[in-house]
Amino acid sequence: MKHEDKVFAKQCENLKLEMENNFKLEWITRGLIFLGILIFFLLIPFVLKPVAEGWGPFPVLILSFWIFVLQSLVLTIFGIFNISSNKVSNKNLLKYLRLFGYISFITGIALFMLIYISLVLIISGIFMIYIGIKKAEDFLD
Repeated sequence: MKHEDKVFAKQCENLKLEMENNFKLEWITRGLIFLGILIFFLLIPFVLKPVAEGWGPFPVLILSFWIFVLQSLVLTIFGIFNISSNKVSNKNLLKYLRLFGYISFITGIALFMLIYISLVLIISGIFMIYIGIKKAEDFLD
């Protein structure tokens, strides 16, 4: 075999491995985004019940803390697997940064929605208390 043929075969093998890694990373990203959305919708009742009972935004803050801890843990595990495969390159680092961006974006939207909903519940609760006091004053007069 000529030297050019060996180089070409090595390049083809590297391209095949890179395409397989891209495919796996793409499905991992899709799965994590779906899992994040699913967790968000499953956790809404558990977060909104304490907020509605008057705990304030503390459940949202606790949930956001654990979401960021989970996100960091998942990305650390992906980083360890990537480093252990001895194929760390700038392209892979950019993929993981993009994955981190997707997860951060979904997490940010979920946390914004949870904080917004909790604030709406708190404000509406204060408004309902105000209306109840006014009605009680009118009833007593």
